[in-house]
Amino acid sequence: LDRTKIVRSIRNISNSENNRGNLVERRRSRSREREQERQGRRGSPNRVARPPPQATLSNEPPVVGSLHRAVVKRVQPYGLFVELEGFSRHGLVHTSQVDEMLEFNRDDPDADKVKAMEWAAPSGKQVWVKVVEVRTDDRGQVRVGCSMKVADQDNGSDLDPENLRGGARGSG
Repeated sequence: LDRTKIVRSIRNISNSENNRGNLVERRRSRSREREQERQGRRGSPNRVARPPPQATLSNEPPVVGSLHRAVVKRVQPYGLFVELEGFSRHGLVHTSQVDEMLEFNRDDPDADKVKAMEWAAPSGKQVWVKVVEVRTDDRGQVRVGCSMKVADQDNGSDLDPENLRGGARGSG
């Protein structure tokens, strides 16, 4: 008789633990379902995401004197290549037009130039640029020269509205 009571008690304890475990698992499952629902609204990894609508990029060069938001795409010893918002072509910010604090000599090692410019404007950084030159090279390619020095990097305002400081390659 005592043994039967003990076995029943053990079964009851075991059942209550199972029930408690099931309750915890049900709560976890509900939490997972709610999280999946939230992700579904934001774009879950299991859902096929539609690409964001592409803004039409202009094939025309930007207007000289215009200010643009840009992203630094590549750093070279001679300057930064930037992707101008709304335009299909990239612009070049010559080393002399990156920052007032950067000065290079022709004999400075290329690695030093790149390192200094990456410190001022690393790849992927959003910057403000002013278009200071649009020209066609001898191969018929349109080249867009930009300056960061004459665009306020905080708000994009024009620091040289008279176009006296921001010139093409090497001027400034």
